[in-house]
This record gives sequence, structure tokens and C-alpha cells, in this order.
Amino acid sequence: MLYIKKIPMKTTDFIKRLDINYDIHALNSECKKLRNNVNAQGPLWAKQIALTHTSDCPTNNKWHQCIRKVADKKLITEKEITVINNELKDNYSYLWYVCNDMKSKFDIGRIRLSIGMNKSVYPMHRDWETRWMIPIESPFNSFIYFRLNENSVLDENILDSAHGFGFHMPVDGSVYEIFGANMHTGINCDEEQRIHLIFNAAYKQEKEDMFIWPDDRYEFINPKK
Repeated sequence: MLYIKKIPMKTTDFIKRLDINYDIHALNSECKKLRNNVNAQGPLWAKQIALTHTSDCPTNNKWHQCIRKVADKKLITEKEITVINNELKDNYSYLWYVCNDMKSKFDIGRIRLSIGMNKSVYPMHRDWETRWMIPIESPFNSFIYFRLNENSVLDENILDSAHGFGFHMPVDGSVYEIFGANMHTGINCDEEQRIHLIFNAAYKQEKEDMFIWPDDRYEFINPKK
């Protein structure tokens, strides 16, 4: 029988608020303007608008390249999706500033505006890379949820038998660092939509964990499975 040793973890091993803060009013205003001018695409629980693209991306696909369901059908890595859409500079100057400022602080690949509809749940999953999020609209009854039945958390308020726990990220301009290797999901139980600005780490991808969209689906190539 195979036994898996649980390694004690702190809540900051899942998510932590960084000492980085942006003008949430300016961000909210420009994200609303962007959503009015550009159609978000993808499933209802995660419609998205891309803010970065590859250097060879066709002009008519810059807002949607590398988004689930509508991505180019080719092998691509996070380090290739680093070009900030130049239209931000002229029409959404504060978003342009935030994207560039975050890239000056971290090695970032994809940047997306993610819109989760009301009463929706993101599929349970894990990510390959660290991600940073800025909540733009975050209803009180929405949160990021981490599964615990593969981890042991050092927190006296959480029972060993707990399935998981959630964090609500308030709309205050703060940047949250998410360690996506842990199983997690995004849940919105509210009547209002949940909107986040998401930054993916442009980590060094090997052949086995590059991602590809062969049939307009987001999949990982992992020959080890």
C-alpha cells in the first residue's frame, strides 16, 4: 500500500496578500470600459479578455489569443505570451501602467481579465505556475477555494477532517499571490459577477508541461501520465 506523508503547511503556502497596491477605482473604471469595447470569450464561469499575446499574433486576435476555447491551435509556452497589447497604452493607460509595473516586479507571461458569472464554479484544478490576482469585482459570497484532503494545514481553526477552505479577496487594489500547485477552484455564489485581473508567471516550461489547444480545448501535454 502506498502511503503519502502529509507535510504541514501554512495558509500563506496557498495564498498571500502582497505589499503591492494599485488604484482600484482607476482599474475598475478601465476594466469596465474594456469589457464594453471588447467581447470576453470562453465558458460562462471564466469568460476572458487577453491583455498579452505572442509577438507573431495576428492583429485581429490580440484580445483573445491564448484564451481557453478560442486559442490558436499550436504549441505555445508562457514565455512566448509576454507582449502587452499596445492598444492599452492609448485607450486604457492605467491598465497599461499596471501590466508593465507588475512585469517589472515579476517574470510574467499571460495577463488576462477573467469574468466569472454569478452563481458559477470554476472546475477544480491545479496550475503549473504561480499566479497573481487583483480583484476588480469580488462579491462577498465569492472566494478562491483550496482542497485540503492532500495537505495538512497548520491552523487551529481548521479541523483535520475539513475538505477545504476558501479565501475571499476584497476589492481594495491589493495583489494576491496564488500558489496554484495546490488543488483549487474559484466559486461565486453571489448574484453579481466576479472579475479578476490575472497574471501568470512565465516559468521555464519543459516539453512535458507545455500546453496546447489541439481542438480548441486547453490541455497539458504530460507523457509521464
